[in-house]
Amino acid sequence: MFNPEEYNRRAKRFQQKDRHVKKQCKILKQSCSKHWMLNEPHRFAKVKSMNCGNPNCIFCMNPRKSFNTLTIQEQRFHTGADRDGLE
Repeated sequence: MFNPEEYNRRAKRFQQKDRHVKKQCKILKQSCSKHWMLNEPHRFAKVKSMNCGNPNCIFCMNPRKSFNTLTIQEQRFHTGADRDGLE
């Protein structure tokens, strides 16, 4: 049975995903116009375009594992700043 509300929700979700993919393709084209991932734009549905996937890359790696430090949010929690809106 055709439900117009469900159809509109589904169409909006598909359009949102297509917009995201086009935006990531545009970002990648600005940095490298002949990148191999531009031939497969559907990969950008769940992955950002500037993520190279290399765990040793300074931009893509997890700083907690590599530098052995706490994140800024964890540092703030341990110092007690912004706790319960006091201070």
